[in-house]
Amino acid sequence: MRPTARSARTLAALALLASAAFAGGTTTVATFDGGVNLGGWTYGTPPAVLPTGGNPGAFLAGAVDTFAPLLRTTGDSVFTGDWRARGVSSFGVDLKTFSTQFPAMRECTLMLSSGSCSVFFLGTEFVPQPGAGFESFDFAVDSASTTMPAGWATFGTCPDPDVAWNNVITDVTQVTVFYGNPTFFYIFDIWEMGVDNARITEADDPWTDLGGGSVGENGVPQLVGTGPLTAGSSLGVELTSGPSSDFALLWMALAPTPFVAIGGTVHAFPFNAQFLSGTDASGALAGSTTMPALPPGTELTLQFVCQDPTSIHGLTLSNGVRGTVP
Repeated sequence: MRPTARSARTLAALALLASAAFAGGTTTVATFDGGVNLGGWTYGTPPAVLPTGGNPGAFLAGAVDTFAPLLRTTGDSVFTGDWRARGVSSFGVDLKTFSTQFPAMRECTLMLSSGSCSVFFLGTEFVPQPGAGFESFDFAVDSASTTMPAGWATFGTCPDPDVAWNNVITDVTQVTVFYGNPTFFYIFDIWEMGVDNARITEADDPWTDLGGGSVGENGVPQLVGTGPLTAGSSLGVELTSGPSSDFALLWMALAPTPFVAIGGTVHAFPFNAQFLSGTDASGALAGSTTMPALPPGTELTLQFVCQDPTSIHGLTLSNGVRGTVP
């Protein structure tokens, strides 16, 4: 009996990998220039973007009478969503306090929410005092961690801290910059504030399509690698257009030497590991595992070799893909 589709075997246990140059990420910045409020940031009152006086240029101004200003996102944007899948590594803002009735030393705290549960990192720096000008605050975020990182805590209706962390970091519905410690009680105060350059840094797409597949029963098998390749994230492979209900061998190579064969280009050879699986009736399969911690710059080259009785070679190649660890 031919195999049914099942997960490709784990790609972990690859501890013998060499390091290379660090691959950077992409930072998206809400500058508020042109009146654009990327992320729908608000202090709770109708947001007002002023064209000058920011750090530099435009900025978002706010005035509130509250126990603690809560600068927060509204709606879906680049600042929300699955931070783990995107490989988010940091978040930051530039803040200014124009005036307050009762100047006090309050921590600048990052809070991430999903539904009624939030996780927060109590800042080690205080929000600006009146007259101090704009000050920058940046928070490192270990989105790949599957346990709550040091310095983080829960707030609201949350389960076990590790469960709460995983629930929130994979589905961030709101980002909040909390002026102070969320667990403290503060008296009401009148605040006039400004924010500029809200920013989020995430991993670049680490996958490159190398091409090189050969024509088989359902055309050229198409392989896609998924996941940010950060430690603890989900590492996946998806194959479509392969031969129907047949064997598929996944090759993984660290230092391949490509050559032409089997009607295409063999990219993942010599291979360091191989994993036997099988396609379903449509010629598809998918599998995933947890990405181990590997040195930045490590390159994984993947390619399927499929048994295909319709091919003159008896085999069909998928395209090759190369994943570069950020």
